[in-house]
Amino acid sequence: MKPRARRSPHARYTPAGQDGIGHLELTRPEKLNATDDDSVDDLDRAATRAARDRKARAIIVRGLGRAFCTGIDLSALAGDRLGA
Repeated sequence: MKPRARRSPHARYTPAGQDGIGHLELTRPEKLNATDDDSVDDLDRAATRAARDRKARAIIVRGLGRAFCTGIDLSALAGDRLGA
């Protein structure tokens, strides 16, 4: 079995500082933050970290780049259906 290549996470959480504001970012701007299986897993992990952040009074959710999120990544969905 071939090991999976390491990749950058598609979502990340920056814990709240003294201002009490945490930041959850979608980090796939080259795909307009469209979601695929990996990004959904990463978003789940980031959201779990955010939920456990006791210092956070508010959490800002944003997408890097020119779009917040364009929805599902259709190219990834097509690849799944084609067995790619």
